[in-house]
Amino acid sequence: MLTGTFQLISQAIRMGYLPKIRAVHTSKRIPSQIYIPWANWLMMLAALVVTGIFKTTTKLGNAYGTCIVGVGFITTWLVALVSTIIWNVHVLIVVPIFLFFVCIDGLFVSSALYKVPSGGWFTIAMAAILSSTLLTWNYGEECQLEADRDDSSLSRARVFADTSGTLFIREGAKHLEVKIMRGIGIFLVETDLNSPPVFDHFLRKFEASHEITILLHINRIPKYHVVPKKRVRSSATTIRGVYLVTLRLGYGDTINWSTFEQLLIDELETLISSSGTAPNPEPECDLDFRHQAKIPSPHPLQLPAPSSPGEDIPMSTLHVKPKHEQVPPPDLNAITQKPITYIIGRDKLFIKEDSNFVRRAMLTIFVAVKNQQRTKLSQLKVPVDRLVEIGFSKAV
Repeated sequence: MLTGTFQLISQAIRMGYLPKIRAVHTSKRIPSQIYIPWANWLMMLAALVVTGIFKTTTKLGNAYGTCIVGVGFITTWLVALVSTIIWNVHVLIVVPIFLFFVCIDGLFVSSALYKVPSGGWFTIAMAAILSSTLLTWNYGEECQLEADRDDSSLSRARVFADTSGTLFIREGAKHLEVKIMRGIGIFLVETDLNSPPVFDHFLRKFEASHEITILLHINRIPKYHVVPKKRVRSSATTIRGVYLVTLRLGYGDTINWSTFEQLLIDELETLISSSGTAPNPEPECDLDFRHQAKIPSPHPLQLPAPSSPGEDIPMSTLHVKPKHEQVPPPDLNAITQKPITYIIGRDKLFIKEDSNFVRRAMLTIFVAVKNQQRTKLSQLKVPVDRLVEIGFSKAV
C-alpha cells in the first residue's frame, strides 16, 4: 500500500495534479522505486486519526468495504472508456460486457451504501477531499499556463540579430543595440520554450548581455549515475556568444556549483576551439527569440512601421542579402577571470481582483504554495552572491 501510494503521488506530480515534493530513490537499478517522506508521515498521522475515530474493527471494516466496492465500480467504467477510446474496440462488443459487470458492481455498491452511516462515510469524505485537492491544483496550473501565454502575447519588444550575431531590441520604430557586459551569465531555462522568458526579460530591462551567455537546462534522467564526461551537452546558436547547455544528472548524482563551472568551462573551450573563426553556423537547436530575424546592422536602415502593434515586419521589404562575417572567438581565459553570474526567473503569482469567491478560494492555497517552490538551480547550491533573481508578477 505504501509503495503504491508513492507511485500514485509521483504520477500525479508529473501530470500537474500535485505540487512538486521531495522524493528519495531507494534503488540503483529500479528508477521507479521511490520513497516520499512527506507522504509517509502524512499516512502515519492519518492511520492514527482513523484508529482514534473508529476504535472498533467493525466500523473500520465498513469504511474499507465501501472503498473496495467503489474502486471496482469506477474501474468498470474506466475500462469501458479505455476500450472504446484508446483500444478502439467496437462499441457493440464493449457495451454487453460493460452492462454485465456494471450490474454486478451496482449490486455491491447499493449494499455498501447501507454502511455509509456506520463508517462508510469516511471513504466518501476522503475521496471528496483528495479529488478536490487534485482538481484544484490542476486548475491552478491551467490558470498559470494561461497567464504565461497572455504575457508572451502582450510583449511588444522584439529581439533580433544582425549577420554578425549582434543582438538588437526593437521597440516600435526604435532599435536599441544590446551592450556587452564582462563575464559569463547563466540563465536557467526550460527546453520547451523557444524564447526563454528570463533571458528575454533581462535583455529588454537592462539592454545588455554577457560576453558569454549560457541558456542552461537541468535534466534529471531516469538513471542512477551519469559519468562526468557525459553530464554537459552544449551547442552554439546563431546569436554571438549565446550557447545552449544541458546538464544531465542521474537521480543519485550530486554536484555543486564549482564542479559544474569547471565542467562548463571545459565544454566551452572545446566548443569554441572547434568553431574557430568560421561564420556563425546554423543552430543545432532552434532558438527563436520570439520572431528572431537576421538582418544587416540596423543603424543605416529605416524599417517600415507595422500596420498593427502585433504585426511583424515582413523580411521581403528589407531587400537585403545577408552576408556572413568573420567573428573572432571570445577569449575564454579573460572572461573567466570574473565570477560567473546565475540569473533565475521566479514567478510571483497573485489572484486577479475580479475573481469571484469560489475562484479566489481555489487559487489561494495554490498561489501560496507555488510562490514558495524552489528552482532547479538550488541543486547546485550556488552562493547567494552569485545569484540574480528576476521576478515575474503574474495574475492568475
